[in-house]
Amino acid sequence: MSKPKKRVSTKSVHIRRCHICNGVTESDGKDVKACEHCGKSMAPFYFFNDEEVAPHSDHEPRPLRTAGKVVPILGFTAYW
Repeated sequence: MSKPKKRVSTKSVHIRRCHICNGVTESDGKDVKACEHCGKSMAPFYFFNDEEVAPHSDHEPRPLRTAGKVVPILGFTAYW
């Protein structure tokens, strides 16, 4: 007996949570630019390189190299 083949989608699905109303917006094939619940624009993505981040210590705060700059919203973003 053969196993059923899994279907692999060629379309990308974008899912984002609004930083204002916490609503979740999903879009097939297009980037999510605005929240479909409150209409506000989504916050921009910020990426970083782990190699450039100072080593973290449980007993000391990280250095404030971002003082006076726009810092990313803390959370989780994954693209796969």
